[in-house]
Amino acid sequence: MISLGFAGNRLPIVPKILLLGFNSNLEELNLSGNMILLLGNTWYNGFPKMTNLKKLIIQVKALIGNSCQSNSVKTAVFLQDSFVSVISYEAFDNLPSLKHLDLRGNILPQIDGALTKLSKLEYLDISYQCLDVIICAPFVLGESPFQNMEMLKTLMISGMNVFPLTNDTLKNLVNLERLDFDHTLVEKIPNRFFWHTKNLKKLDLSFNARLKALSSQVFDGLSRLEDLNLAYSSGKSTPF
Repeated sequence: MISLGFAGNRLPIVPKILLLGFNSNLEELNLSGNMILLLGNTWYNGFPKMTNLKKLIIQVKALIGNSCQSNSVKTAVFLQDSFVSVISYEAFDNLPSLKHLDLRGNILPQIDGALTKLSKLEYLDISYQCLDVIICAPFVLGESPFQNMEMLKTLMISGMNVFPLTNDTLKNLVNLERLDFDHTLVEKIPNRFFWHTKNLKKLDLSFNARLKALSSQVFDGLSRLEDLNLAYSSGKSTPF
């Protein structure tokens, strides 16, 4: 793999060296641990076509406009711990083959339209979207937040005050195999909550200290479940 790393340099902008021609062969680009304020409509202007780029690791404050305008086929984007609070509707329009998206450790208030358009996504991490989970404002999932994500296999939504939870929250996640829903402030999970995730094999509900009694009906439909973790959740939550 041909890679280029600028991690941990506190850079305020995308380095000019990325305009050099050799980048056409890049497969991995690491810009994490910097201070890039935002990615806008023009951040790829002047770049040669990165036709081989498969993995982008970057740290920014916001994604504005068509933030990723390369003609390359990227499959993985890492934006963890970046204090991202805004993702515009067009941010991922030029990433039709994106399969892995890590947005862990930001301050997003909700699932928005930019994510719902990622129909090829197989891995999504939106965990810890606040600075302090104890005083965390509700993270709004809305109605059918994961629509068009039928190919998703792994979903991480740990460490948040998720609201609301309904029978349609996980609708369309028919191929989901792993769900991490630990360290949340959730108090109640509705019956048949996992009904749409019949292929789920691993479910982590650990460290949900506020979780009240769970009915066995909550787990209806999970005939393929192999690993259920309820460690350090409320003792009253055990349905067995």
